[in-house]
Amino acid sequence: MSKRHTSSRVIVVFIILGVVLVVSALLARVLISPQNLTEPPKVMVLTEKTPAFSLDALPLAGHDSVAWASEPFNKPVLVNFMASWCAPCVAELPFLRTLSAHVPIYGVAYADTAEAMTAWLTRHEVTYVTVGLDQQGRTAVAWGLRGVPESFLLDASGAIIFHHRGPLTSANVAEIEALLKAMSS
Repeated sequence: MSKRHTSSRVIVVFIILGVVLVVSALLARVLISPQNLTEPPKVMVLTEKTPAFSLDALPLAGHDSVAWASEPFNKPVLVNFMASWCAPCVAELPFLRTLSAHVPIYGVAYADTAEAMTAWLTRHEVTYVTVGLDQQGRTAVAWGLRGVPESFLLDASGAIIFHHRGPLTSANVAEIEALLKAMSS
């Protein structure tokens, strides 16, 4: 092979590689452009009213077994989204137990089955007023959930006054207790 033929081949290979890189870069830019990204669910704005919902409650001993919905509770309540398959949900249980002495806690079992959630609640001796089953996740989507656990403190009118993504901590407990105290004075 002549030098000229070899150098021509090298140039052609580099041109092809250049075209492939440019096309790849353009395709990547189109695929990850902001308008093509699926926006995460809406984040609930503090003081915004909760979305309408109605859930079947799990029939647990000592718990309300009627369906519950989004009507105002006429008192502050904590709504906690959790799941039996969620390890961080177990981690936040001591903080939920502490809060249950100050505010009624309503659970929403996200993408779970009645059997698994009932076993989880029994095993962990959770102190929810009631637990609604959100098997398809429609309520979670309406509330802007990004994962579990997530907690929302509602005032007596049903407005969200506190929202936390992830497991609750002692700092969150202190913040919620301060908000409850401020509401009662």
